[in-house]
Amino acid sequence: MKYVIKGTDLLYNGEHYPEGSEIELSDKEAKKLSSILEPVKAGVPEKSQTFGGAKEDSKKGGNK
Repeated sequence: MKYVIKGTDLLYNGEHYPEGSEIELSDKEAKKLSSILEPVKAGVPEKSQTFGGAKEDSKKGGNK
């Protein structure tokens, strides 16, 4: 399952995950880190996909 890291950065298995990044973990692994993880809900786009995109482009095009 995928989780978002909240409130801190995470060093996990030698990799650095900044706060707000996503990580995929087993339920057993996630339980150990539950205080800093929030499950990613299925069907919800990642942050990077919710900014800009077509909506932003259409606003720019309408201002010409």
